[in-house]
Amino acid sequence: MKAKLNSAFRELRKRHYFARQSFKCRQTCGWDAVPPQHKQRAVFYHTQDAIDIRDRKETHLAWSGDGSEIVSVMQGAGLTVEWDGSAGKRILVIGRA
Repeated sequence: MKAKLNSAFRELRKRHYFARQSFKCRQTCGWDAVPPQHKQRAVFYHTQDAIDIRDRKETHLAWSGDGSEIVSVMQGAGLTVEWDGSAGKRILVIGRA
């Protein structure tokens, strides 16, 4: 899963997202640390979410921008995604089949 996430996050950075993995301790800290000029296009999971990658092969993404684009990038990297299309809901990324 980690290699697929690495690939997806590289692609998001190419698309001008502020995209970080294991970024800060939790979601609030992460949003506080996103530079103001990037608040409208940001994607990250925090260190507590990273534990889910290890234990359950899944993680939630905090995000702003185009949720459909983020989902597409994750799927393009070979990851399964669950998201209901709501702007206020984190995107679940699953690395197992």
